[in-house]
Amino acid sequence: MRWLIKYFRENRKKVLTIIGAIAFGIFMIHFINSMIKMNIKNKDGGTSDEVSNKQVAIDVTKPSESVITGTQITNKKAEENADIISKFVNECNQKNYQSAYDFLSNDCKEAIYPDVNQFAKYYVDAIFQSTKSYKLELWQAYSTAYTYQIIYQEGNLLATGGKVEGGNFSDYITIVKQDDELKLNISNFIQKKPVNKSVNMKGINVQVNEKSVFQNYTTYIMTVKNDTTQTILMSDLQDSKDIILTDNNNYNYNAYLGEILLSNLEIAPGYTKKFSIKFNIPYQNDRTGTYIQFQKVYTNYDQYKKLLEEQKQIINNQQNVEQNTNNNLPNIPMNNSELNQQQNTNNTMQNTNEQQIETIKPETMTIRIKI
Repeated sequence: MRWLIKYFRENRKKVLTIIGAIAFGIFMIHFINSMIKMNIKNKDGGTSDEVSNKQVAIDVTKPSESVITGTQITNKKAEENADIISKFVNECNQKNYQSAYDFLSNDCKEAIYPDVNQFAKYYVDAIFQSTKSYKLELWQAYSTAYTYQIIYQEGNLLATGGKVEGGNFSDYITIVKQDDELKLNISNFIQKKPVNKSVNMKGINVQVNEKSVFQNYTTYIMTVKNDTTQTILMSDLQDSKDIILTDNNNYNYNAYLGEILLSNLEIAPGYTKKFSIKFNIPYQNDRTGTYIQFQKVYTNYDQYKKLLEEQKQIINNQQNVEQNTNNNLPNIPMNNSELNQQQNTNNTMQNTNEQQIETIKPETMTIRIKI
């Protein structure tokens, strides 16, 4: 130990120089490492605080990529679409009913809000009871229409990075062109398209005029002309699969039979009727209908009604006979042989009535229209 102290005293300057050099080297190594780490973080998007700040700065009102298909639209188109929606929402927030109403397409007005008063009551006043901000998600995008899900929310969605909490209202807004001007379809209404396809089978002419596409269903407007000499019935609405739509993937969709009036489907000779049929086919721009099929069209509805009356009469007669038989039976015990004989008689009568009912088969046909 003494020799170290002696060596240090004799070589103090040299030892301090070496120690200083080592300390400087360690400092430089730490400094360089820190610079390298900082450079890497900057390339990767910054520190966690910086990333958080960037998330806050995301504009949730100008999406450019479809969340459903991944389709990208140009920044110019994203800006253009965002601008018209922003103006519409601003007019709604200000309760400028007519100005907001003017943003709607003619098709949307016809399908949902035929006048500004209904629009004001059922859309603006229902949603914008207080000032709303909103978040947009691009759902479907193609050349003639851009569909967005819009989520109205109280508060500033930009400040929360688009986070939506309670009290929100969701709608689907589609941007379409009308006379070279951008217009809006709202309340889940996507667009109206002409179809103009028809078929004529045995004097029954069925034409599909147009379709109105909504987010969760599609409605077809149809015209049927009866050029036969008998009253026809397009469906008795008894079977859920009586009227179906088949898409391009060969998948079947049922009609909402509960929303169809039977009287609309009854057409007298020489008459024409126009009616709508709704199908549970949700909107997707690569899904198209291939054909609509009426599975059981009654070609003589008057005959059908007569047959129904006959069937009802047979059933009533059977019930009356059974009731009279039971009333006329003496109130005495019956042995097994007598019971079997009575049961056989009842079975024979029932079989006879069932055979009569089975012979009541109305004239029907299937009509398919390519769309």
